[in-house]
Amino acid sequence: MIIPHQETETIREALKQYGYAITSPLADKKIVRTTLQTIRETMVGIPDNPTLGASPEDILGNYQKLCVGGVFESSIYRPRLLRIGYSPFWAEDLYGMHELGRIFAEFRNRILGLPDSFAIDEIENDRRYSALRFQHYPKGGGFLVKHRDIVNVANNEHHKFEEFVQFLLPLTVKGEDYSIGGGFLFDRNNCEVDVDSTCPLGGVIIYSGTMLHGVREIDPQYPFLPFHSAGRIVMMASLFKKFDSSERSRYKRIR
Repeated sequence: MIIPHQETETIREALKQYGYAITSPLADKKIVRTTLQTIRETMVGIPDNPTLGASPEDILGNYQKLCVGGVFESSIYRPRLLRIGYSPFWAEDLYGMHELGRIFAEFRNRILGLPDSFAIDEIENDRRYSALRFQHYPKGGGFLVKHRDIVNVANNEHHKFEEFVQFLLPLTVKGEDYSIGGGFLFDRNNCEVDVDSTCPLGGVIIYSGTMLHGVREIDPQYPFLPFHSAGRIVMMASLFKKFDSSERSRYKRIR
């Protein structure tokens, strides 16, 4: 069921009952497609940083990396193949994400019961900020293994949910931008949901991090081309906490 994005309480109830919710579009299709096109055009001209090695300071600006294999900046082993591009709101709008990202982050705040402007244009006194970014699952096998999110509970302070809640805004459409694979999750009844086939362009997929979820291989019938922009692309705007390099062990546990 697609829930109108204005119906905040209905969305919250769906999250509590089913573990996820899918909303109507937040923005006009033109804004979504323009954002997608800019991301695609920009990412291919930027050298990817390696899977490991990003500092807490790096992702406070524009930062792009290609994540390959299962190693993380922690003890987690989570196989995946995807590209991530960070662009917080105070950085140059390199990927053209900030207009749609602001609408998205304000929506996130309303669902979480926070002020609309919370943690968007600045780092809050409690050190939380919006980690605006895209994830690109490339054509030819981009994927993310089924998992549950292990996230610092401090990121949940002062909002409506006891569980960590994740927000995804797909910029691509299954059946148009790719044909096989995509995002999935298991709801509270352990029923699998093909969220990418359900979510409309510009809509938001919201889910509890306790739900098993992942991304099945995107168009594996084609060869993998590492410097190509085709595939599945989603926007995220999670609340992160700012740590500096002296607190690196804490930083590793929240990423």
